[in-house]
Amino acid sequence: MNPELFKLKALLAHHDWTYDRSDDYSAWTRGQTEARAIQAEKNRLARECLATEEEVTALTDQYRPKGI
Repeated sequence: MNPELFKLKALLAHHDWTYDRSDDYSAWTRGQTEARAIQAEKNRLARECLATEEEVTALTDQYRPKGI
C-alpha cells in the first residue's frame, strides 16, 4: 500500500459512517468533524499528487459499509 495513505486509512477506519442518522447532536457533530477531516486528507493527497484517485477510492470503498 502507498505509505501516504496511512493517515486516510486511520481516519476511515475510525469514522462513524452513520453519524448523519443520529439523534444525538454530539455524535452528529463528531461525525461531521470526522467527515471534514477525511475530505481534507483526500484533497491534500490529490493536491500534492501523493496518491491516485483510484487508490483513494479503493481505500474509501474498503471502509465504507455497504449501502452507505
